[in-house]
Amino acid sequence: MSAEDEKLMAFEQRVRQALRQSADVADARVRSRLNQARQRAVSEAEKPQRSLRPAGLLPAMGALTAALLVALVLSYQTPRGTLQVAVDRPTADDLDLLADGDGLDIVQSDDDSFYEWAMSQADGSQAPGGSGNGV
Repeated sequence: MSAEDEKLMAFEQRVRQALRQSADVADARVRSRLNQARQRAVSEAEKPQRSLRPAGLLPAMGALTAALLVALVLSYQTPRGTLQVAVDRPTADDLDLLADGDGLDIVQSDDDSFYEWAMSQADGSQAPGGSGNGV
């Protein structure tokens, strides 16, 4: 037995002795009320505990919750034919495009050849006066 166990046992013995002495000193009315309270506590402790959530329903409720969550995720779809564009913070690629001076020269030029070339690419035809290689 360790020293802590011995100290604990000595403490328990002193507490028991103090409680017995205080019970002996108490008058009959106080002892009667204490005894009644003890009897009520013992009878309540012996009653079976009723739970608001029966243990048999917990797994079923968990499965139902998971099924509802899966149904919600699967049913959430965007309408067909709509285009969703994600608007996020600019990325490094976006900033590189804006900082590229050559690309801006092509777009800002007075020559409409760029626009003619872009339209021909969309139509699948060649640009007027082009060599046929698209560049």
